[in-house]
Amino acid sequence: MKFRKQSSRSRQRRNSPSISTIKYSSPEVIKRQRFKKQRLRGRQPQGHQDQASPSAAAATASKHASSARRRPRKPSIKSIPSKEARDLWANMADETLRIALGDGKYVEERYNLPATSSPNDGSDRQTFPQSSLVSDASGTTYSVKRIEHDIFLPINLSRQSTEFYPHNCDSLSTWAVGKPRTLPVGQTTTIDFQKCSTLTAARRLSQLSEDKSKVGVLSFASPKRPCGNFLHGSSEQEETMARYTSLVANLTSSAAQNFYKEHRKFSREDGCGLHDHSLVHSPGVVVFRSDSDDEDAFLRAVASSPPIGGSFIPPYQIDVVSAVPVNAAAIRAKSLTTLAEKPISEEDIRSHMKERMARILRLFEEKGNKNIVLGAFGCSSSENKVDVVAGVWAELLVCGDTEGEDGTSHPARFKDVFSNIVFAIPGRMYPTFKEAFELRLFEAQLIESFSAL
Repeated sequence: MKFRKQSSRSRQRRNSPSISTIKYSSPEVIKRQRFKKQRLRGRQPQGHQDQASPSAAAATASKHASSARRRPRKPSIKSIPSKEARDLWANMADETLRIALGDGKYVEERYNLPATSSPNDGSDRQTFPQSSLVSDASGTTYSVKRIEHDIFLPINLSRQSTEFYPHNCDSLSTWAVGKPRTLPVGQTTTIDFQKCSTLTAARRLSQLSEDKSKVGVLSFASPKRPCGNFLHGSSEQEETMARYTSLVANLTSSAAQNFYKEHRKFSREDGCGLHDHSLVHSPGVVVFRSDSDDEDAFLRAVASSPPIGGSFIPPYQIDVVSAVPVNAAAIRAKSLTTLAEKPISEEDIRSHMKERMARILRLFEEKGNKNIVLGAFGCSSSENKVDVVAGVWAELLVCGDTEGEDGTSHPARFKDVFSNIVFAIPGRMYPTFKEAFELRLFEAQLIESFSAL
């Protein structure tokens, strides 16, 4: 290849603005380039709208209309930016902390339609002070009734009644050999699956239940600190419960401090994420806020932003059992980064989870809770498998362990011990959990049928 030596004139031509540069900077060329970019982006170029055919415009409008019909906009927490939601939840947690550990006073606002007289008698609508009336986007007016509540005494009584059950508690560790406290003859346990939060399921169950005993609720506890990071706006199951209840008063009590001390001690000795089987029982926890999926219809209509929960409601009480699930995510991560002589298997994780879940049910049984709310225990940040947790619940409550450690079948230890059991499974885990629970029951029926042949 031959290289031509550049002359001084050519160098001068290269460094000076060329005719071609001036040519492609003309307004006509810039306009053509802009139209080309707009066509590549799928938009009609400006100045060419009048050139589009009516049929093409109609097709475009139909496409946008059908797309809008396919994707309706629903108000949800996802509509709020994550940081904004966390800030709102953090402020709400600060107020809850002040109520639970302070004077226990709050003001509930009840929204109702103002009473009206019969349209035939010619009378006008009942009048209210202007400060007690609010309107929604459609112009409907609601009356606001403000009710003061004082829950100081029940919170302190609940805090003083908090109990700690250590890892080596005899009454819980012997759950398999204890005699079940079954329901009266002719009564069986009713099991329900609800796609909602834990507190929403607890409120529904407390309203429908004819039993005077409080509803028992399982809390997926943090092993490090009371109520996890609820003051920072986190939204795990326990942190959500702490934001809407007085649970923080129980878990900051002297009795509950032993719970965290034992977990820290076990973590230093074990260090793999199995955690110990210690539990905390908090009787009479006061619920005074509603969860985001339990907002009243009036509040949804009046609110100008998507509901995020936390509206003050009339107080009611629940019994809470706090337990730490196995951290399956940490165990799997550690097995990939370290070379242990005997790594923890998935079967080991299942075995520890079953022991802990059985102790939880034994504590509910011991305390006389006939109506309980359970869930996908440890299936969120701890990453326990949903089908495994659902199968363990099924074995403990309905079908039993058809295999057993000694090769024989064992009946379900807690079958017909409780009157009503609600599995509160929010979000996308609901169908997977329900299907796995029912599949485990179907497998047990098949094994029983083949055994009878």
